[in-house]
Amino acid sequence: MIKTGADIGTVAKTALMDMYSRYGNRRYDEGFKILSLMKPNVVGLTSSLVGCSENLDLWVGKQIHCVAVRQGFTYETQLCNALLDMYAKCGKISHARSLFDGISQKDVISWTCMIDAYGRNGRGHEAVELFEQMMEDGNKVIPNSVTFLSVLSACAHSGLVEEGKKGFNLLREKYGLEPDPEHYACFIDILGRAGIMEEVWSAYQNMIEQGTKPTVGVWIALLNACSLNQDVERGEFAAKHLLQMEPDKASHIVLVSNFYAATGKWDCVDELRSMMRTKGLVKEAGNSWINVSAFNQHVGLRSA
Repeated sequence: MIKTGADIGTVAKTALMDMYSRYGNRRYDEGFKILSLMKPNVVGLTSSLVGCSENLDLWVGKQIHCVAVRQGFTYETQLCNALLDMYAKCGKISHARSLFDGISQKDVISWTCMIDAYGRNGRGHEAVELFEQMMEDGNKVIPNSVTFLSVLSACAHSGLVEEGKKGFNLLREKYGLEPDPEHYACFIDILGRAGIMEEVWSAYQNMIEQGTKPTVGVWIALLNACSLNQDVERGEFAAKHLLQMEPDKASHIVLVSNFYAATGKWDCVDELRSMMRTKGLVKEAGNSWINVSAFNQHVGLRSA
């Protein structure tokens, strides 16, 4: 419709822009062409910020922030949450915190985004402190399962074992939330990094007893814990289940191969590598986005 010059309303343009922004870099630029044709509005700017966050485009995100300020939209919690998330994912934590502090009506997304921002950037203590403030300052916002996942992730990345245990227990005991497989995977990762293998398997048993079915993420967390702590027998148990769930995923086969290499079982490593060759599987190369002088650049890493 845009290309043919047909006149469409703000709602349709916003919907198109939202769609393009979620396609990643392939249609990202088209989304902003639509934005330039529109009168600024909260929904449109918020959708654009989603694209900026996913593409780590700090330069455009700042331009949108300026438009929001000029238009007087910074009282909108949803828009401020999107700005906060954009700055956080671009590594600008002080900008994110400034926005967070300025939100007059913080909702659970506001708190969760800021906790996640600290966790993603290795500032686990600050993530935990903010979570405690969320619970203790008498505010009416109640943490949800995503909030707890952000807290556990922050604890895992910063090695905060006791804080992670406390957070996991609060999930059910204080707020009546049942842990999802993602929560268990994060908790197992915390315990595994700390070398507390009996508690790792206690958490796994608890998950089974609660009727929660292990996911690929849980098996990966268990396998990583076993690899780190040379727990060969139980690591083989986790490896078996991981490959049963997704037998043709190259990254899983490589992970299992690395486990066997770490435990000195080179015959198993050779067998898995042979399996990959037979199936024609190739591990996807690592990649990343960097932003240099307002231009996004996709960087691929070749497999050795």
